[in-house]
Amino acid sequence: MLRLALLSALLSLTLALPRPALAQAETALGAELCRMAEGQIPAGASIALAAPLASETPLPVPQVEAIMSRAAQEMCADWPAKPRILAGSAELRASLALVLNRQGTAAWQETVQSTLRQEADFVLVGETGIVAGDVTLRLTLVDLSDGRVIVKTSDRPLTGLTGQAGGDPRAAISAAIRQFLDMLPDARAEITVGAFANETSGLETPLGRALADMAVEAWLDTANSVTALLRDAPPARVRRGPVPANGYYLGGTVRPIDRNRFQLVLRLSQDGALRASRTLDLSSLRMPAHLRALLDPTATVRRTGLDGIAEALTAMGKGHLSLTASGGRDGHYPICRATDPARVPTECTDSLMRLTLRTDRAGVLLCLSLDEHGQFYIVLPADYAPDLRLAAGQRLILPDDLPPLPGGNRVYWPAMGPPAETLLGCLIYPVLPADLVQALQGLDGARLAPADRLALLAILRDAGPLAGAATRVRIIDGTRKK
Repeated sequence: MLRLALLSALLSLTLALPRPALAQAETALGAELCRMAEGQIPAGASIALAAPLASETPLPVPQVEAIMSRAAQEMCADWPAKPRILAGSAELRASLALVLNRQGTAAWQETVQSTLRQEADFVLVGETGIVAGDVTLRLTLVDLSDGRVIVKTSDRPLTGLTGQAGGDPRAAISAAIRQFLDMLPDARAEITVGAFANETSGLETPLGRALADMAVEAWLDTANSVTALLRDAPPARVRRGPVPANGYYLGGTVRPIDRNRFQLVLRLSQDGALRASRTLDLSSLRMPAHLRALLDPTATVRRTGLDGIAEALTAMGKGHLSLTASGGRDGHYPICRATDPARVPTECTDSLMRLTLRTDRAGVLLCLSLDEHGQFYIVLPADYAPDLRLAAGQRLILPDDLPPLPGGNRVYWPAMGPPAETLLGCLIYPVLPADLVQALQGLDGARLAPADRLALLAILRDAGPLAGAATRVRIIDGTRKK
């Protein structure tokens, strides 16, 4: 059993830091800890510090430990029975990777019982981020007896510490993969790496795709370096795809925490059974500018408004697709409130929508709607038109040119609400890939957050459309003029 070399004395590190700004942050963190933890820390207790791993923070770990130690001293400065503050160690930080998950999993409990509980009663976990160029620090105080989170502070900027020397996320991913291969050397030879989807929406965003690419590179580098030490061992093989029925699989999810922070959760499974997992806090590491921008809610909103979505759809593919909407009343479409479908043509005349399309590329048609609130629907394919093909140069009016329903009834598209500015978009594909249809069906009827709308665009683009187009309509809450 690994015994942690924890110091029983107070951590004392002298560092050349911008003291006035840091002192203010340390005092604020200490006051927040004190206000919420006082009365919950018994006399004689000890608190171990767990600074982030070197691969997960832009600051030198001793700097972070020193700031955390001083914040902890501020926390208990006025307590009659002060707890002991124990310095962290590399082993402690590594074994606390699961603590960052903060979910009280069986793996976390096992790690705690085998390492920490012999040395400390509580652990103070530090996590860094970046806001407006400044590194931020958040502290979480955890009871090691049951995994209960006692205090989670807000993010406090360490003004003047920009973290420009921050680490590369590849280093954090590579370190996790090395640990996986140390635990499961049989996984070296062959593995499937899946999509790194957003944990909330289930969508693979550009950020997740970039992290998955890093994982593939890291696996090949690490596994083939091991191969070089093995006589006659073949090179490692990495596939991309869904979970296989048999064999090793590396999956990942991007976990949003707040507006400036996210984690990457890596899970290694064998034959469908989870064998190992790691949670990496990558919020404060160096990221390419276009990926870092995806973490900025302001930038995301600008790119995922209806204008931005329309522009992105129109730019997809090398062909040309024209799309115009007609019908309505003075350019608006009142919500149709007819309860009998047979009465829609007469009672909801002003609510009926028509789309006119023409393209220079032949293919299968996909049409979608997205309103200003993010409400998303699949328009086509539908049960009454599962495979609508458009020939090059053909002019198509929807739904007039759709085949009749069983029984001979026509298809109508009345505005059904809610009242909103709504984007109607269509794309032409050579064929509709099954994974594209499955991904869209998982979103049908959902309200998409801005980041999810970016992911939707990535899904549509990556399926290889021939051409795209979009138009906007206004659905209003009104009744037909008599």
